[in-house]
Amino acid sequence: MKTVQSGRSVQQPFDDVQVRHRFDDLLGILWFQAKVLHRRCCMLLCSKQYRAKICDVMLALDSSYQCFRSVRDEYGDLSSIFGANEAEVRVRLIDRILFECLGWPRQAGVEVSVEDRRPDYVLRDEDGRNWVIVEAKRANFRLVNPDGRGKDGRQKFKLSGAAFSFGKSGKEGAWRVFSEQIVLYGAKFGTAIGIATNGTQWVGAAVPSRSGRGLADESAVVFASLDAILAQYDLFFNYFSISNIASLSLAKARMPMTDWLV
Repeated sequence: MKTVQSGRSVQQPFDDVQVRHRFDDLLGILWFQAKVLHRRCCMLLCSKQYRAKICDVMLALDSSYQCFRSVRDEYGDLSSIFGANEAEVRVRLIDRILFECLGWPRQAGVEVSVEDRRPDYVLRDEDGRNWVIVEAKRANFRLVNPDGRGKDGRQKFKLSGAAFSFGKSGKEGAWRVFSEQIVLYGAKFGTAIGIATNGTQWVGAAVPSRSGRGLADESAVVFASLDAILAQYDLFFNYFSISNIASLSLAKARMPMTDWLV
């Protein structure tokens, strides 16, 4: 407020109301700036945490890939393992892929039999929770129909379809392994995922219940060779590694469901 006195402009002191208004305005500005600063700090912190998480995932994936590549290079022509029995396949291939490359603890084991049979592996996390049933087969037990395309994890196929049920009376293929063994063990141990493998071929699917209801319509991903895994290793890691399995990415995967493409 200004008044004129003897030809000069004199600044008058603010009254209480004006002071209070000015103070409220200042508080409002400071509060707004504080919120902006808080938001920016949160965004920066989240960004750093997100980047750190992405870096951890990428490092884990890269380390896993290098591990698998060394396994693939060692068994390049597969002649050394063709005809190997189940025990040999487990030691030379499956154990290394599960425990060294995919990061599962070596506490996988079985204490309980189911109808006088035992699963080959029950994969558990560090807290002892059961996640995956793995059934191992001898090297020359074919899990995947050799005819057809889409065998590198980028498509899903009907578990009871031509991709996984073939041979005389349907005695070959992953469907038999899932329907006769994995679904039974999965119900007993409360696991969410089943894997059938002969070391070089890997078939994975979400397992519904012991009754098998819905199993025939369940879909599965397939990696039909070590080369197929190597070509799409990020998918293989995403589906079967301990760091990703808890998200049930295999069960939730939104991939095209197709017939076996011949």
